[in-house]
Amino acid sequence: MRLIVATLTPFDRTAQVDHGQVREHLAFLAEGGVDGFAPTGTSGEFLYLSWAERRALHATTLENAHGREVVPCVWDPSPGRAAELARAAEADGAAAVFLPPPLYHVVGDEAVRRWYGAVRDAVALPVWAYDHPRTHNPISVALWRQLVADGVEAMKDSSGDPVRVSALADACPGRVYAGGDHLQGRAVELGPCLGHISRQANLTPALCRRAVDGDAAAREALMVELARGGGLVASKQRLGFGCRAPIA
Repeated sequence: MRLIVATLTPFDRTAQVDHGQVREHLAFLAEGGVDGFAPTGTSGEFLYLSWAERRALHATTLENAHGREVVPCVWDPSPGRAAELARAAEADGAAAVFLPPPLYHVVGDEAVRRWYGAVRDAVALPVWAYDHPRTHNPISVALWRQLVADGVEAMKDSSGDPVRVSALADACPGRVYAGGDHLQGRAVELGPCLGHISRQANLTPALCRRAVDGDAAAREALMVELARGGGLVASKQRLGFGCRAPIA
């Protein structure tokens, strides 16, 4: 299974994105054996970054990817601006782009299909969906099949529910990445998944690599790490990454 890191965003003492730390962190992750990077997703705090900051973070990640694939999150409140981010990522050599559905207000399946269509029609590279319980517009198995028929290439599911992940993977084999770090190493339960997109891999890339590859001892050690690791702020503190309001 593939292991992609949902990379964290470091900030300096003035609350600006610290691109030097980004470069150092990418080198550390590549040495740990990960397959790729997914910047400016939920763990990358996309809601608290400007469009220009997200664009710059994508460029820095692509320039320092150490031969790994980069799949930036291109979410923006405006579908047109999301498409612009996707085109810029494509020009810089991204392997694919991903984005959550519209946030907060429930909009219905047809609106979600149009949302992804606006980005899919703007680029030639693959577009991935991203389902997270916080979005308020969950991607059901039925909607997932429709999105695949529309040309969406893959999806990250961050429900953390192995039954749901398995159902999505069975519906469209070879197209689903599991979020939820506790699912690493449970390939048999997850069905025909492509792999994992992991926040924990920011801290322990080599350990996550072994767990994803089926090492039982590594999975046990990973569960211990997850139990002590805490949330986003704790992860950033352990890496020496600064935060930006509202996260503190």
